[in-house]
Amino acid sequence: MRVAHYRALTAGIDAEDLLQEAILRTLTSRACPAGLKMEHFLMAVMRSIASAIIVRRKRNEAHYCEEFDLVVSPLAPDEECEIAQRSDAWRQALEELAEGFPEIEEMIDGIGQGLCGKALAEFAGLDQTELATRRRLMKRRGAKAWKKLGDLDLAA
Repeated sequence: MRVAHYRALTAGIDAEDLLQEAILRTLTSRACPAGLKMEHFLMAVMRSIASAIIVRRKRNEAHYCEEFDLVVSPLAPDEECEIAQRSDAWRQALEELAEGFPEIEEMIDGIGQGLCGKALAEFAGLDQTELATRRRLMKRRGAKAWKKLGDLDLAA
């Protein structure tokens, strides 16, 4: 069922339906090679079904776009400008957050990778007490940056 959930997620279908279809095909039209475990064979059948669904969906989307002469248009100039302004503001806020402390840059990278606690301290090259001190500094600076970003939203 774990594999069915994964394959169903990639194909955008229901996991139970995928598993039932794989079992049906295994019992009716497919032959499991000797020496291969049934679970592995079912996994391969589910992969095949999910792949076929993905390919069919892409082909249908391409056909639909060609049939109706749909062109994916780029963003409107005002939307592009707004996105650029927001990304610049976020970039500047992160730079201000880490200003003067290269360890904070490492901490931000580590947090982005999902690290916390001792693993984050090792990644940033700090001990636990230094990590706690830098985190408090990040929180104080982050509150100021968040206020500026909130003001940017109000101005927009």
